[in-house]
Amino acid sequence: TPSARLMPARERLAAHSTVPTCRGCHALTDPMGLALENFDGAGQWRKTEHGMPIDASGSLSKVTFSDPAGLGRAVRDEPALRSCIVERLYGYSVGRAPAAGDEPLVEYFMHDLDRRGYRFDEMLSSIIFSKSFFAVAADTNPAVVASNSRKSGKSHADQN
Repeated sequence: TPSARLMPARERLAAHSTVPTCRGCHALTDPMGLALENFDGAGQWRKTEHGMPIDASGSLSKVTFSDPAGLGRAVRDEPALRSCIVERLYGYSVGRAPAAGDEPLVEYFMHDLDRRGYRFDEMLSSIIFSKSFFAVAADTNPAVVASNSRKSGKSHADQN
């Protein structure tokens, strides 16, 4: 029996499925990572790992695939993909999760993502060149306002 270091990734990662604290995340991430195992650390295509054939099959949201191209189709066809991409890019760009008032803007960015052919670079440009990227909402949390007042030496009334 080969040592764990010489086993293909799929066999090494199988242990995670038996540990409850690991299983939740690994059930989501392992199928995607294993589908890309044909690419080595330098991005070169390979058919084997440690002399054993690579099994790049898996499933994502009940869609099965057998290779990286199949994974790509499963990701592309995932219904939650558009909103996930836009909400995460928007959130990372503005430094906070989208709020209820951001819904029309997020919807606009989802349509823009479709129009731009799902290109991340163009989607990110669309977000950072929007007026919303430069808009900073005043912090209305009383504790934060009071803390800022103490730091600046001004009262809340002086700041208005």
